[in-house]
Amino acid sequence: MNPIFSFFRALAGKVIVPQIEKRYKQFEAQCHDARRVQKDVLFSKIKRCQGSQFGRDHHFREIKTLSDFRRQIPVATYDYYYPYVKQVTEGNVEAMFPPREKILMYTLTSGTTDIPKLIPVNQTWFDEYRRGWMVWGIKAFTDHHQLFYSKLAGIAGNWDMRRTPTNIPCGMASGLSARSQHPLIKLMYVVPAATFEIDDADAKYYAALRASIPEPTGLLLTATPATVVNFAKLADRWRDRLIRDIADGTIDEAFPIPLAVRQEILKKQSKPNPERAKQLEEVVSRTGHLYPRDFWNLELVACWLGGTVGTYAQNISEYYGDVARRDIGLLCSEGRFTIPIEDNTPSGVLEIASHYYEFIPEDEINSPHPTILECHELEVGKSYYILMTTSSGLYRYHIVDVMRCTGFLGQAPILEFLHKGQRVADMEGEKISEYQFVKGVEEITRSLGLSITGFTAVPIRPPESNDRLSSAPYYAIMVEQQDFASDDQAREFLKSLDQWIIDRNPMYQGKRADLYIGPPRLRRIPTGTWAQFDAAQVKSRKVSEDHYKHPCLVLDENLMSTIPVLNELPADPRVNVG
Repeated sequence: MNPIFSFFRALAGKVIVPQIEKRYKQFEAQCHDARRVQKDVLFSKIKRCQGSQFGRDHHFREIKTLSDFRRQIPVATYDYYYPYVKQVTEGNVEAMFPPREKILMYTLTSGTTDIPKLIPVNQTWFDEYRRGWMVWGIKAFTDHHQLFYSKLAGIAGNWDMRRTPTNIPCGMASGLSARSQHPLIKLMYVVPAATFEIDDADAKYYAALRASIPEPTGLLLTATPATVVNFAKLADRWRDRLIRDIADGTIDEAFPIPLAVRQEILKKQSKPNPERAKQLEEVVSRTGHLYPRDFWNLELVACWLGGTVGTYAQNISEYYGDVARRDIGLLCSEGRFTIPIEDNTPSGVLEIASHYYEFIPEDEINSPHPTILECHELEVGKSYYILMTTSSGLYRYHIVDVMRCTGFLGQAPILEFLHKGQRVADMEGEKISEYQFVKGVEEITRSLGLSITGFTAVPIRPPESNDRLSSAPYYAIMVEQQDFASDDQAREFLKSLDQWIIDRNPMYQGKRADLYIGPPRLRRIPTGTWAQFDAAQVKSRKVSEDHYKHPCLVLDENLMSTIPVLNELPADPRVNVG
């Protein structure tokens, strides 16, 4: 073990833990004074950029009150900001920022459009982004002290996926953060930051596995639970190669891993390790697999746990055992917005010290004059669209995300991401959200003791016929063929899911009762289809696979038209819709 890292571990309990606990107390104090903190955040951003072209166009110098702010700046989506962002990408930073502002990179969205949106990252924004991660890490480590005595396997995105006309990198902020860590902090990470810039996905994950399996890893950190599960599956698929490489102190040449990455990994792993290889062989002999639950003694898995990716999180224990899980918070191209402070919940405290937030009640989003609330004015149990004002030059920016308030820490709300606002199916007025499909599938598979690879619900309108039931629109639930052992099991799943939505969505209940909508049907697709589909989506959208979210509700049937359907199983129409 690296002697510097050993010294760092020895200091943790005596010096580092007490110091960082003080930092978390400061964060808590801010939460109890959230109204004032948010006001200071807002006006500091207005003052800082009042001389920019955007600031002049919107009369920033005249903004003295919250009412002024709301009067001068409209609620807007990316299209409103695009002309200013375009100028910045061409070298005119004063379109959005003070003179001589340095742009470090641009984050790329992983949204629903084919062309990624670019969000400028300056030093102020980046410092805020890293501060949010610091608070998250402080709470996670102090809740799990054993993490101070182990290492961390992180999987981040590529920060340099493409370049602007002025040669500025565009990619994922997590990659830049990994590259910018303090040398002492880097000692805790077993996967070199350069690994995240490997273009070939298999090579990237093989390098990460090769670097991490021999190490005393206590924390696996990435964005999506799909990545967590795939990481474990790949370890098993490549077990023979990995065991051989660990035994010989090599890295398989079949993977296109850049020489610099190979050399960085082999700085720590070049010595043959037949003892560790023998341990792994014994695991395979005993279990028939090589999963993280057998080769690591993990304290914590950190990834998204809720929203539309929550279904994948159910599968973590199959590969990682009974390990604690902590959500990493609402992170997107625009920044970090929540900080989870407890295990096993998708909810997190609003990150009030970095951005300014406003909220619109979900049921008022189409109103010409909706209620606009500050963070301390939210109500527990209610859902809201979130607007944000950030240091990346966005003001009252509407990302069309729906969040639910689940509690408060002082004056700061605790929020859970539900779904993208535009992902609501409405064939006949039923208005089923992606979140409802996800939660329904989660609960039904859990109650039936099932584990599915993934799913996508698609609204279907069949051809007209004399049979009202067969010609009624319905939802096709697309799953891979191995996920259900029998037709009877699949029918029970469909019947239970249909009933689950009926019980919770009165509009769907009414449409089902009147046969305006028929019962859902199951479409079986070939094994491995979702991995291929997701890889193609990542490539076409030019985003990182580590931040891509598989769509659990697709409103455009044509998007699924290239997926081969093996068969379609209708549901039992005799569901209680009354």
